[in-house]
Amino acid sequence: WINVKPFWYWGGSDSVIGHTANLASPGSSSPHSRYGAQDIQTVISKSVPSCKIIMAIPAFGFAWQLPSAPSSLSLANFYKVGTSTAIFDGSENGRYIDVDILPLTKAGSNVTTVWDSTAQASVYYQASSRLLFTYESTQSVNAKMQYVVDNNLAGILVDDMGCDMNWNLIATAAFNKFRSLRPCVATSKNLTTRRSSLGVSSNTRINSASYQWRYPSMPITNPSTYASSASADSYVYCNSHV
Repeated sequence: WINVKPFWYWGGSDSVIGHTANLASPGSSSPHSRYGAQDIQTVISKSVPSCKIIMAIPAFGFAWQLPSAPSSLSLANFYKVGTSTAIFDGSENGRYIDVDILPLTKAGSNVTTVWDSTAQASVYYQASSRLLFTYESTQSVNAKMQYVVDNNLAGILVDDMGCDMNWNLIATAAFNKFRSLRPCVATSKNLTTRRSSLGVSSNTRINSASYQWRYPSMPITNPSTYASSASADSYVYCNSHV
């Protein structure tokens, strides 16, 4: 299997905002033109079977402070504010992860999740501080899971697992969406891996009920259990043809 990482398109020291891991073309206003679906199709065009491709979803993002408030909460208006100040002091080597961003979405924090239907990606905006964060949302994860199924990819990988293990937004959204797209049809068949491919013990196996790498002793109903208990850096949801 080939792990394609369609992310880190923008962020860090860049002085204008831009999506980090957009699935679709970000449009003419974006400072970059890359997108995940294009990267996946580029790999497929090299005669790589789609069923051998795993699409990685990042569990981190970046932040900027806008110089002024946008006229409305849309990516088009975020782009219009011009040069912004890159903020690089998140918990994961400067990158922002779930514990940095998602607690801000609680009531009273003045943070709004803004969906970009063109780029198929989300950002989080805090009006009081004019801070904008790039990070996955349930909607963006759902779009990527739908893309995986529609294009017969092998599955997805969350990179890095530790960055999603506190709030489990990405793992939970991926689990729920995949379960709706690929209803469990066999709960007893398990496929054992030949070797430890995720840096875990050799008894790690694929369970066809959840299509997820898991430890045999773990339940298959709560994806947060995997994230908080497993020792591997990443984990995979597998499509039905594995």
